[in-house]
Amino acid sequence: NGDELILDVDGDTSITADTDDQIDFKAGGSDIATINASGLGLGTTSPSAQLHIQGSDITDQVLIENTNSGAETAPDLTIYRNSSSPADSDTLGNIIFRGRNDNSQDVNYFEITAVIGDASDGTEDTKVEIATQSNGSANTTMRFDSNKVLFNTTTTDNGMVVSKGTDTAGNNACYGLERGSYKSTIG
Repeated sequence: NGDELILDVDGDTSITADTDDQIDFKAGGSDIATINASGLGLGTTSPSAQLHIQGSDITDQVLIENTNSGAETAPDLTIYRNSSSPADSDTLGNIIFRGRNDNSQDVNYFEITAVIGDASDGTEDTKVEIATQSNGSANTTMRFDSNKVLFNTTTTDNGMVVSKGTDTAGNNACYGLERGSYKSTIG
C-alpha cells in the first residue's frame, strides 16, 4: 500500500495505490482516472457508477470515432439488455438528460425509454417513449408503439394517434389519425 510507479522523468505522471482499495492514474500532475470498488472514474477520484465521467470544460465528454471510408454503419453505440428471461414490457434501457433546478435538486428533464412490446420469437414489437417535464412532472409526450405514433398519450383512448394500416383493398399505404372520437383515414 502506498506504492507509486512513476512513468516519466519529472515524476508527475504515475500510477499510485496510496488509498485503500483504490488505484489512481495521474498525467502531468493531474488526476486522470481512478479505479475503486464503485467503478472507473475519469476526471473524478470518487466514481459513483461503474463508469463515471466528470468534466468542467465545454468540449466533448465522450467521442466515438470510426474512420472507415465504406458505407458500413460504424461507429455504433449499442445498449444491450441481456436478460435470461426476456418478457413483454421489459424496459430495454433509458437515455436520461438530467439537470438541476433552482432549488439544487436533480431533475430528469428529458427521457427516452425503450420497452419490449412483444418478446415472442417472430412477432417482436418495440415501444419507445419520450418524456419531458411539464409543471414539475414527467409526462410521456410521444410514444412509438409498433405501427403507431401517439402524442400526449400512452393509449389509443385519448391524445392524438397516427397509425399505419391497410385500406379496403389491402394496401399498406393507409394512415389513420385519431383524436378522441374523431377519426380520419389518409391514403
